[in-house]
Amino acid sequence: MIRRSKDEQGIDIICEGNGIDPDVDYELTMMMFEHHSRSVVAGKMLSSIVKLANPDKVKRQMRKDFLWVVNQPISESKEIQRRLLWQVSEYEWLIEPRDYILEGMKDYGNSGPIYHKIITDYYLRKDRKTVDQLAKELGFSRASIENKKREAIKLFGIMMYRYAYEKEQEDAEKENNTHN
Repeated sequence: MIRRSKDEQGIDIICEGNGIDPDVDYELTMMMFEHHSRSVVAGKMLSSIVKLANPDKVKRQMRKDFLWVVNQPISESKEIQRRLLWQVSEYEWLIEPRDYILEGMKDYGNSGPIYHKIITDYYLRKDRKTVDQLAKELGFSRASIENKKREAIKLFGIMMYRYAYEKEQEDAEKENNTHN
């Protein structure tokens, strides 16, 4: 059993308050970062190959799919989740919401800037830093960086879920207003 810090317990409460299992949040977000890392290292971006006919419609459908997937048990829908997260991680237009979420992470207490650095330097950079490099830079042990990494992944995941949920609510409201 992994010992959970006060920060991680707080993040778990936020997840549960949004109806999301913290372990599902972690696993899905981790899967997304792994797919993103592979695409960055390979130097390919699907969006540069595929021109979308209706990008807003595609964004909304992907957001709906993402919100649906997050609420599914990992064990029963792993392949659907993998395909969606691979697709989502490839689109350049997701850079803006990703960066918005990363900026918001900085405000999460004393650990926020650490979470931001870990996600950015370990997962998003083309020349990724190692756990040992991050530990040295931040003055933490390797084990502490692993714990902070897990916390950062969970926080990013729930913030991404909340962002997608709020955007979907806005779009649904706009759609309702245009039909009335």
